[in-house]
Amino acid sequence: EPLKYTYKYDEMKIFIEGDFTITDTTGQTTKAGPGDVVFFPKGSTITFETSDYGLAFYVGQRKKNDF
Repeated sequence: EPLKYTYKYDEMKIFIEGDFTITDTTGQTTKAGPGDVVFFPKGSTITFETSDYGLAFYVGQRKKNDF
């Protein structure tokens, strides 16, 4: 099932395994797979989908008590 997420902070993902289809609110879509690195700025709303599974490492920059 697709995951829709709105970022309240800047985040970067490094895709490790599987595949992802990433779509923003404008309808722009891109594919990500092992070795791809993507930056998501604060305020962006992204929908993640996968054909089977996906694994990614992510790091975000949040202020203290900013959830």
